[in-house]
Amino acid sequence: MRYSVPNRKKFVIVTSHTGFVRISLSFGVSLVPIFSFGEDNILQNINLPSIQEITYKILGFGFPHFPYGRWYSAIPNATKITVVVGKPIEVPLIGTPTDEEVKYYHKLYFDNLRELFEKYKKEAGFEDSELVYI
Repeated sequence: MRYSVPNRKKFVIVTSHTGFVRISLSFGVSLVPIFSFGEDNILQNINLPSIQEITYKILGFGFPHFPYGRWYSAIPNATKITVVVGKPIEVPLIGTPTDEEVKYYHKLYFDNLRELFEKYKKEAGFEDSELVYI
């Protein structure tokens, strides 16, 4: 939420989370890359990055957050959202995956997500946009 700003030029995705890959490997369930163009325009958030960074370091989450939509209310903004779904990434069933296995499939997932983004960004109306991983 800290990095989500209604900005048609840059989509920021936090890639440090690996639990979904570990669970996928633990159960042998495919990973499916999905991207929603325009999703970050549904709600906005107050933008106080320096304060939110400090509170993130102290509390483990950035504060203050105040997601708002139309008329500064909880009503979402009317916006077009284009959802694209990539090909499933088959993963083996590994009861307890190693960190190396998780890293491999994590990278594979985000590589496929980037390909999906690049393939459909023009069609979705975001041809000048970029996908940024942090």
